[in-house]
Amino acid sequence: MSMRRDWLLQRPYGRHRGAPRSTNWRSQRAPCYSAQVAILDEVRAALNSRQYRISGHAVDEMLADALGERDILSATLAGEVIEDYPKAFPFPACLVLGRTSDVTAVHAVWAFDRTSWYAVLVTVYRPDPARWTADFRTRVKR
Repeated sequence: MSMRRDWLLQRPYGRHRGAPRSTNWRSQRAPCYSAQVAILDEVRAALNSRQYRISGHAVDEMLADALGERDILSATLAGEVIEDYPKAFPFPACLVLGRTSDVTAVHAVWAFDRTSWYAVLVTVYRPDPARWTADFRTRVKR
């Protein structure tokens, strides 16, 4: 494991390996709804209060695509929801299209845990032009 990846995982507002869970967290899931904006608003509120976690997979993707944490956060805060996953397990999630400081497109999948009020960065990547339309908002039909 690289030193940079270790550093990202150890940040107090980053991923918590031993984060406490409620005793019966599966039964406490909030009801699913399809309001894309509501999930993104909750994620943004959590990011502004620094209540978010970064998954190990997202850290790996950040390092592979040379994306910084600040770039991802600013892209999410200014971005827009392009896909909604209200029935994602264990938390509802959404795919956010944002732009980094050098104006390149970034896709970030954010989930939101309503019981602990934490946003979770599931994955992040630079979209492949062969798999997305020119504006990176719609998947190309194969």
